Amino acid sequence: MTVKTPTFPERLLVAIDGSQPSRNSAQAAVQIAHKQNLNIRGLFVVGARSILEGDNDYKAELNLSDSASPDDLMNDFQNQGNDALDWLEEICKLSNVPVQSDLVFGGIPEMILEEARRDHFLALGRRGHVHLNSTDTLGEHFRSIVSRLHAPILIGGAETTDFSCIYLVLTGEDEARKLLGWGEMLQKAFSCQVLISIYDDSKTHGNFSDSVSDLLNRSNLVNYKILPGPVRSADDIRMAAVDQHVDLILMEGYR
Repeated sequence: MTVKTPTFPERLLVAIDGSQPSRNSAQAAVQIAHKQNLNIRGLFVVGARSILEGDNDYKAELNLSDSASPDDLMNDFQNQGNDALDWLEEICKLSNVPVQSDLVFGGIPEMILEEARRDHFLALGRRGHVHLNSTDTLGEHFRSIVSRLHAPILIGGAETTDFSCIYLVLTGEDEARKLLGWGEMLQKAFSCQVLISIYDDSKTHGNFSDSVSDLLNRSNLVNYKILPGPVRSADDIRMAAVDQHVDLILMEGYR
């Protein structure tokens, strides 16, 4: 029995708001789409709450100091959305990646979740304009989306990635099969090095280490290294990623 490699969906959904983290996730998604001959769908959601309920977040989103009327806000958000989607279309064009873009109005988490469930893949930034300077903060919409979506999520942070080194954090046999499959697929696309750690939260994992060795022997990974010792916390994962100059971390989602 071999490790079953997952397949990318035919189209990758990119939720973009113009913030740098969302642009970084978009650039990574376009790299994957280019290597895998996939399409991109860009989505910008004009948040209904900011316009209809007088949510003060619009000042940070639009970099405004004064209050504005609902009509002015709608116009400003549409301009922001068109600029963000034009940028996405341009980088797709440069990479010869087919792209379709949509600007919609509604609840931001709800609209993104609805579309992501159709495409079975989502790329988004971990915070928007509201928390632009709070590097340790996860955005409210981000947290709402990732806690409810059961699909692969490509999360953009402060930097872009070139996929030269990816890091798999394995937590259990079923998830390990999926993550090794994704690692195999990304390695084939980008000829990247793969680093692997086993996560151990001090609860018994039985013979999981032996299972990982067996799964690796049956996989098609060629340039991989198992890092010494298990990781037991987010700090351990972060430190390993920094020390090894990792571009992308692949791990199981937690809710």
